[in-house]
Amino acid sequence: MQDEFIKLARAGRAFADALTSIPLPPNANTINIPKLTGGTSTGAQADLGAVSSQDITTSLVSFPVITIAGQEDLARQLFDRAVPELADMVLWPDLVSDYNTKLDVQAISGSGATPNATGALSQSGVPAGNTLTYTTGSPTLGGLYSKIAGCVNAIHTTRYLPPDSIWMHPRRWAWCLAQLDSQNRPLIVPHAGGPFNAIGNLEAVASQAYVGQMMGLPVYVDPSFPVALGAGTNQDVIVVARMADHWLAEDDPIKTRVFEEVLSQTLAVRIQCFNYAGLTFGRYPQSLAFVQGTGLSSPSF
Repeated sequence: MQDEFIKLARAGRAFADALTSIPLPPNANTINIPKLTGGTSTGAQADLGAVSSQDITTSLVSFPVITIAGQEDLARQLFDRAVPELADMVLWPDLVSDYNTKLDVQAISGSGATPNATGALSQSGVPAGNTLTYTTGSPTLGGLYSKIAGCVNAIHTTRYLPPDSIWMHPRRWAWCLAQLDSQNRPLIVPHAGGPFNAIGNLEAVASQAYVGQMMGLPVYVDPSFPVALGAGTNQDVIVVARMADHWLAEDDPIKTRVFEEVLSQTLAVRIQCFNYAGLTFGRYPQSLAFVQGTGLSSPSF
């Protein structure tokens, strides 16, 4: 049974993996992307009349390359003789798993304060109308549905392109699935059931992946979404996004190292896991929209 070593349960990186992946530029600690902030102008022209003219204005979207790293010190005897093989079967997989979790947390709610990235929930420049507050002590799926529709509309009318996904914590999706109509029938039903006039469809039973559809958009759940927001520190948040607009630049593969000399006075070994990544939601902040408020407090079932 040594090969069946029970690994620690960790969340993955569903949200981070949905970002547009780009190569991480070499030899840079900050990535700068030019951005058009003011455009040209056209207009109706009378014969021999003046032609509309306006100079463009530009700025830079800058975001740092962050380092996510972890290490473990262990006795040489364990490194050499443990069964199962401790480094390869236990420590490396666990370090990599935690790296993936921490990258996902950075993508969702990184504060932007050094050494952190700026996550979606911390991105500045999101239009005020893209944040909808659902305030109620008795939430309903119908009430929440209208707020999500408001987020979809906000991206349509500020980005002028459609969102491509809806994101929430698994507990919020479970609450959605638990909502019933006046005859105790579920409002979100399995797609295989041939739903008629349903608020949403259940497509898959998953903890951190695609689970269904709502308003024609795929719904994803990710357990790294915070659940301690708001004045009561018990609220989660729903994100509607056009993930194609947001970038993740990450070195591949994740780097691992073993140091035998640094702790040699005690015959110990240090193993490290680290990687570099840069992510930005600043290209098009209007491609983010949020539902927040007391209507997203801890659900009861």
